[in-house]
Amino acid sequence: MTSELLNISGKLDDASIHVIEAISEEANNLSIPYLLVGAAARDMLMHHYYGVAIQRVTEDVDFAVDVADWESYQSLRDSVWTQPELIDHYDGDIECVAAQFLGRRVAGLANTESTKAIERVFSIEFLDTFCSEMSVRGVEDFDENYKLMAAFMEGFNED
Repeated sequence: MTSELLNISGKLDDASIHVIEAISEEANNLSIPYLLVGAAARDMLMHHYYGVAIQRVTEDVDFAVDVADWESYQSLRDSVWTQPELIDHYDGDIECVAAQFLGRRVAGLANTESTKAIERVFSIEFLDTFCSEMSVRGVEDFDENYKLMAAFMEGFNED
């Protein structure tokens, strides 16, 4: 029997690589078996091995982990996720968590002039207009946009 490894080097986006590397490193350090599952795994195999066009709608990366007990799960979660309290803060809404992280990153990169411009755009005076203009489906999008912008600004305004 021969085995053939799938060479995906240079073929995945940086965000997916970062997630896969982080989980892999920590799971291996803790001797926790894991498996990449879901659309990301399917598309890696089907697209990069068989040449089938990617039809993925989601951009998440899913893993199955074989933990022996709750403490093992928590250990893996705490090495990989540096701020698990944010998931609780946003009731599991990963998009809001990501928006807050983005706000932190932008705040770290912005100069004084950029900071003032961002604060002006996201001020109460302009935020409703900004979220409305981002909306495609009306009120439903407006509420989601507003929630994401609020999370972004929460991260942006952290000290």
